Amino acid sequence: MARRPYIREVPRFSWWAKKHVYTTYMLREATCIAIAVYCGLLIVGLIRLSQGEAAYGAYLAAMQSPVGIAVQIVIGLFALYHTITWFTLAPKGIPPMRFGGERVKPQAIVAAHYVGWAGVSAVVLLFVGLV
Repeated sequence: MARRPYIREVPRFSWWAKKHVYTTYMLREATCIAIAVYCGLLIVGLIRLSQGEAAYGAYLAAMQSPVGIAVQIVIGLFALYHTITWFTLAPKGIPPMRFGGERVKPQAIVAAHYVGWAGVSAVVLLFVGLV
């Protein structure tokens, strides 16, 4: 006599909306779409650059238009959200670390990521001449 196993029903499209943790996970994963769009925009810029000065000038004009700036701001906000949520997850993905015989606190790991981010950003800004 075989029994049927219990199979819990999971909503097909809204399972992630039930808990805050799932919602933040799905939003973080959805940010990759915005990053892919920005990568596509950069590739289009390289193609336009290879096509000559007029084509690249038109590309730059489109990127500097109000719609282009709005798209870049939205993509930048998605990237910022992804970065912040990823940094808060970093201590969970790193094996327990010890420094001087004591366990490193998760807040120190997150802070180290932010310090590294600020350092890399400063170097990039110095390289492009904005600082």
